[in-house]
Amino acid sequence: MITYKWSILEVYGDKKITKIRYLLKAQNETNTVETEGYHSFLEGSVDKTYEETREEDLIRWVNQDTAQNNVNIIKLNLEKQLESLKNSEKIELPWLANTFSIE
Repeated sequence: MITYKWSILEVYGDKKITKIRYLLKAQNETNTVETEGYHSFLEGSVDKTYEETREEDLIRWVNQDTAQNNVNIIKLNLEKQLESLKNSEKIELPWLANTFSIE
């Protein structure tokens, strides 16, 4: 099962928020991936004033704006990354392999 954690890093606008910078982390049983980006809200998405808006409102609105056919595109890309990691075997970084040797 994949769990998601949204964080709103910055907000932009005047009397109403028009744009945000977000961080989304997705985690399954073994791996974590994340993405950071900006989102400009579609007309009519933001239905509260700046003073009334809470982080959970922004998260709900960005989820709604970035969904196509009931599939959130941002989450889908993270799911694909997690799936790719699941099918890969982790190895040492080539430039770190055999760095130390005991003589």
